[in-house]
Amino acid sequence: LVHAGIYLPSIDGATLGTVVVAVDTSGSIGQDVLGKFAAEIEGILSAYEVQLVILYHDSAVAHEQRWEPSDGPLVLEPRGGGGTDHVPVFERVEADGDATCLICLTDGYTRFPDSASVPTMWAMTTDVEAPFGECVRVA
Repeated sequence: LVHAGIYLPSIDGATLGTVVVAVDTSGSIGQDVLGKFAAEIEGILSAYEVQLVILYHDSAVAHEQRWEPSDGPLVLEPRGGGGTDHVPVFERVEADGDATCLICLTDGYTRFPDSASVPTMWAMTTDVEAPFGECVRVA
């Protein structure tokens, strides 16, 4: 509708590149919360042409999974169950160097890094505030 002076958003051709999703799999995260996290990841996959790198972690990165929309419905492969620390996630992302952004799905009961070199969104199930990045609540 550009010819009529109307500009509408479109996701046609939109790509996010490589998005890293850090899934908190510490002892405080139950199956119900993992289900909420899976729904959030599915939302990303259905809205954008994206390559996801999913890092499952507690106090260390325990497992990596790669997924893109053509792979079909997402099947989570969680590993972990101990305490929570996001510092190893950020170290991994910075070492790999190919992330467009990082989305951290967590309850927020974690050790946060001081800063990040990649745009970061925290999707939290609690009212904890992260020291940097964008914070949204997952209900």
